[in-house]
Amino acid sequence: MAQVLETFPARDYDWDLWLDGQPRILTRGEDFDTDPASMRVTVYRAATRRDQRVRTMIEGNTLIIQRRDSE
Repeated sequence: MAQVLETFPARDYDWDLWLDGQPRILTRGEDFDTDPASMRVTVYRAATRRDQRVRTMIEGNTLIIQRRDSE
């Protein structure tokens, strides 16, 4: 039988750190649990909410991200 939880578990990401302009390698199973392509969408949405732009690259089970400064 399915277990009942007291609260829904939340996964909080450190967007201030991850989108600080430094290139970051995020690893599935350590930094996020979903498929890297799904996490990529999450990164773009988080950047948009902060009025920022990012660039990303998937390599296997890692996602490389970096905030892009205005040109």
